[in-house]
Amino acid sequence: MREPILERRQHVTERAWTVDDVAYFLSCSAKTVRALVHREGLPCFRLRSRLRFLPPDVRQWAAMRQ
Repeated sequence: MREPILERRQHVTERAWTVDDVAYFLSCSAKTVRALVHREGLPCFRLRSRLRFLPPDVRQWAAMRQ
């Protein structure tokens, strides 16, 4: 089970990633990243209307998919 968000935020040392940052990390397009959010459950949050990603969550999600 995942830690509550408030507890995880204490461990965050990197800035949140944008869609383009995640696309670069996953070697795919920004459109694919958005599809992965909606279809595959790629963890993200919204900052106003923009998607943002916590790097440790993206790395964990990617490792579980391999």
